[in-house]
Amino acid sequence: MILSGLRVLEFTVAWAGPLAGRFLADLGAEVVHLEHSSSRGVGTTGVGGFRVTEEMGDWKWGQLPGPVFRSGIYPDADPGEHPWNRQGMFNKMQRNKLSLCMDVKTPQGHEALIELIKVSDVVLDNFSPRGIRNMGLDWDSLKEINPRLVRISLSGYGHTGPDQMRVSWGPNLESHSGMAAMTGYPDTDAPLKLGPAMPDPIGGLHATIAMLAALAERDRTGEGQFIDLAQFETFGSIGGELYLTASVTGEPPTRYGNRSPDRAPQGVYRSQGDDEWVAISVETDAEWAALAGVLGGALDGGGETYATLEGRIAHHDELDAAISAWTGARTKEAAMDELQAAGVRAGAVMSNKDIVEDEHLAARNFMRDIDTVDVGVRAFPGFPIHFEDPAEVPMKGSPPLGGDNEKVLTEWLGYPVEKVRELEAAGVLADTAS
Repeated sequence: MILSGLRVLEFTVAWAGPLAGRFLADLGAEVVHLEHSSSRGVGTTGVGGFRVTEEMGDWKWGQLPGPVFRSGIYPDADPGEHPWNRQGMFNKMQRNKLSLCMDVKTPQGHEALIELIKVSDVVLDNFSPRGIRNMGLDWDSLKEINPRLVRISLSGYGHTGPDQMRVSWGPNLESHSGMAAMTGYPDTDAPLKLGPAMPDPIGGLHATIAMLAALAERDRTGEGQFIDLAQFETFGSIGGELYLTASVTGEPPTRYGNRSPDRAPQGVYRSQGDDEWVAISVETDAEWAALAGVLGGALDGGGETYATLEGRIAHHDELDAAISAWTGARTKEAAMDELQAAGVRAGAVMSNKDIVEDEHLAARNFMRDIDTVDVGVRAFPGFPIHFEDPAEVPMKGSPPLGGDNEKVLTEWLGYPVEKVRELEAAGVLADTAS
């Protein structure tokens, strides 16, 4: 594997940090997810995921369960006997990693932590600067322990500036960055939040690039470095022309919903079935002519009114009604195929189920069946980059809590098994949530 032999020590929760570590693990690095017995699921559920049992009570199918249960995304809606090992979000983010469940606030745990840092190539976290400093993981301390270390902190607002001590969640960053204010429909004053917490994966991808670049620099110079990465800034970096518009005009960008200032008609149109849709976007007059040819009589009466972009924008509501009537009589796939064949930009709006069952992704081996402890075999999205050598990235399920305690301490630190047993007896190590 490309990163075989690279050792990564990861202190992460939620999505951004675990995703960055997962990319390195997928590329062959040995990534140890260091966690506490009470913390598994924190960040995805808001509290330790094992607490889901407190919400179950008399819950029955058809009822809305509590927020901890919902965000845990348990297979078959069943937390099972070991809910900390069955959380869908956690298992998706932690594949190909090792789990070391150790209380680093104990003297023995802190001693082991320092020894682990000495033999690590990368130390990754996505905590606030305050939390990192309280753990003694500030860069000035760590570079004395391991000068070749690549140390990356993927916090919400960075380690400098007046907002550095703020903790963050993806939705907060989306609002604070101004991106939520740019999203919405023209007939409402309210910003519209995106579905997933997009600052998380964008921050995680930036962190992956930063770590790989720092490792390449270390290979050249022999020296490690500290990377201060703020998710607030990584999300803001995708604002592009929207920020530029505001800086030039002094006004916030116009919200267009699914429409566009330079394409018409454009939107997402209902098709046959329950909550099924097809997206259509017309950029040129030639594409408009192609769409009109497909819809035929449905657009009669528009004449020259629809011949120009300005006319189509001014009569967008009429066009949407005509297009919706046509797409509503077809499946989204049939509508897409017919429009594309005529030269119109169109695509079926895929559900999660559609993606899991998609023939193209199956042919590319993207959806992977992964066997996970206490879960069994489930389909997960695989690695999105395909290398000629190696042909495929191996997929190993998310580790059970503390499942690699002995392996990490004996192989990384050379601890005798007897010492590992002593740490277990002292409560420094665990493999069950508390």
